Amino acid sequence: MYYYYYYYYYYYYYYYYYYYYYYYYYYYYYHYYYYYYYRYCCYCSSSSSPYYNCYCYCCC
Repeated sequence: MYYYYYYYYYYYYYYYYYYYYYYYYYYYYYHYYYYYYYRYCCYCSSSSSPYYNCYCYCCC
């Protein structure tokens, strides 16, 4: 089973998990507007956590 996530949402979890809070906030704020405009999406596997094994692409 798979889930759909916006690309900025994926980056939100990614930077939150792997980087410092300051970088997470900065990059999330940046990617939020950038990827939301281009409407990027992710295919994420639900076998583990939602922010793992994500395949991202443009859903224009």
